Amino acid sequence: MKQEDFNNIIRNRLRQIKSLLSRKNSEYANIDDVHINFKTATGLSFHDTPQKVLWEYCVKHLQSIKDIVEGKEASYETIQEKIGDVVAYMLILETMYTPVDKYKYYDSSCDFYKYYITNTLNNSNEGSDK
Repeated sequence: MKQEDFNNIIRNRLRQIKSLLSRKNSEYANIDDVHINFKTATGLSFHDTPQKVLWEYCVKHLQSIKDIVEGKEASYETIQEKIGDVVAYMLILETMYTPVDKYKYYDSSCDFYKYYITNTLNNSNEGSDK
């Protein structure tokens, strides 16, 4: 795979994740608590923390991906969906462990993804539609 193709896949995935999180946020969260669905699910599940509930939701996608890696037939769309869901769950899990006071002082100029997007993805297609 060429670097430009790799960059396009990553750029597309980042857009998809942003869209997915926005869409699901309106469905499963509220303005006061984006983790409310995971918190209330502790009363329904066998898990006692929102993080464990989230992990259980994620595990079904991980198992599906494992099956695909081991040779189970799956469409490109299914593979994309499963991987996207796992990435989204991991980002949500990160927010559960990130204290708001730490985020306020987070220096995004050191962020790998920002650096990668700014210096690699955006520069690889100069002159094309981004």
